[in-house]
Amino acid sequence: MTQADAKGTAGTPGVEGGPRPARRHARDLIGLPRSPLLSHYRKQLERAGVPADASFPHKIGAFLSKHLLIWAYAYLKFIFRRKHKFQDYRDSPGERGVYALRADSGSRNEPEANDPIRVCLAADWGTGTSEANDIAFHIAEIKPHYTVHLGDIYYVGDDDEVNENCLGKAEPGGTVRPVRWPVGSVGSFALNGNHEMYANGNGYFNLFLPTLGVPGSNEGSRHGQKASFFCLQNQYWKIIGLDTGYNSLEYTLPARQIARFISRPVLWFWGHEHRLAIYGKFGMKGSVRAYGRCIGNGGFPVARGQPVINRQPPWCYTTIAFIRSSAVPNWALTVS
Repeated sequence: MTQADAKGTAGTPGVEGGPRPARRHARDLIGLPRSPLLSHYRKQLERAGVPADASFPHKIGAFLSKHLLIWAYAYLKFIFRRKHKFQDYRDSPGERGVYALRADSGSRNEPEANDPIRVCLAADWGTGTSEANDIAFHIAEIKPHYTVHLGDIYYVGDDDEVNENCLGKAEPGGTVRPVRWPVGSVGSFALNGNHEMYANGNGYFNLFLPTLGVPGSNEGSRHGQKASFFCLQNQYWKIIGLDTGYNSLEYTLPARQIARFISRPVLWFWGHEHRLAIYGKFGMKGSVRAYGRCIGNGGFPVARGQPVINRQPPWCYTTIAFIRSSAVPNWALTVS
């Protein structure tokens, strides 16, 4: 048992429901296709207790005997049922989705500008692996004021995977030990990803978001994150969280939209690609110029290889933005 396994207090990773056999092995995520059909298939293989690197006859034998109909039903639900309603702040009277970026000492509406503020980001963290659990533990160690997950809960982000991979809750019949996302002392948020939408967004919107957001008036409670986008700001910074997973079609659109409001460069963080990559300033015609940071290695195995030198950075998928304002040189951080 790791140090993180023993943690169960608020704001720290841990589990509910007693001991479980093991966490998901990182090797089971290697070579995971970006396909709803195959992601649902890999989920049912795991439920059958078959590792991804098992022989093909072993996979087929276990899959056909018990899990074919379950897989077909889950995939057909994804195909024929509507997506979860896209939530915005019009559904929540009194909410605008803009919150004060502050340390613990500031009030909710009057941030202390001179206090240091700790913000932790992780992308593709929702894997349920020991590595994800260790990262959650180390995030909690630094006592962040805010935590933000940039999206992707594996394999398909449905209810039981949100419970096991994000909320630390064991599911009946589950084969992995659950992991809990570490919450910040002032606020926690999560962005949407393509894997959450493989279950039509229901687990993400209905289960995960209500556990996040900013603290409520009752000690220990949270208002819940009301939508899949938000803004944290003070006089120096804006952190803008964008949902680029609900409709994962035109990756360049958010950069053009942001350019309508921001004329200076931004820091742009994203996931989806399972790697850590740092890019120089880049921007297309009509879009905001950004210093790109891909941090999609939050809980996902990353294959080692030779550095790729490419003057055209890959399209980003999941986004957060930090934006500075006022008298000092201004920056934006965009998270998607």
